[in-house]
Amino acid sequence: MQDDLYINNFNQYILGGGKANARSAPGSASGRDRYNQSWSKRTEMNEEDFDSSRDWLPFGTKEAMEAKARLGRTASLAAALWGRAPEDLERQLLPRCPEIPQGFDLADFRILHQSAQSLLAVLRAPGKTWAPSYFKRSAPAILVGVQRFTVWEARCEIARRAIEYLEKPR
Repeated sequence: MQDDLYINNFNQYILGGGKANARSAPGSASGRDRYNQSWSKRTEMNEEDFDSSRDWLPFGTKEAMEAKARLGRTASLAAALWGRAPEDLERQLLPRCPEIPQGFDLADFRILHQSAQSLLAVLRAPGKTWAPSYFKRSAPAILVGVQRFTVWEARCEIARRAIEYLEKPR
């Protein structure tokens, strides 16, 4: 009885509520369904059972190297676009269009903007107790005309303006 309660709670809180995997063929059981079925039949699972219960995407050395390169490219763009100090952000916000660093394409700016927006959303969320103290410190407000930005709001706005500029036909 205790095992059944544990399994139900596990399925409800960890696995429940998700969609079927889009890669599953119509009419076939998704990895989640196979996983749920295997847990409902027994309480133990070996490594092969676990691996076969999910539709894993391959992630090897090649994918790790590509992810590392993307992260490095995004970090390089962030440094070039935002600078290191609040004054650099203010300088980029003063003109209508920020100074666009060379060597990056629109996709790079979109990735940077999406990453900055995600971090800003997390930092704005109540109960962000996980965040390191340097994220929680109150940074100086960046004032541009009558607008007031936090550091991360300024970064998002600069990336948004750069994307807007790059999307305009020339």
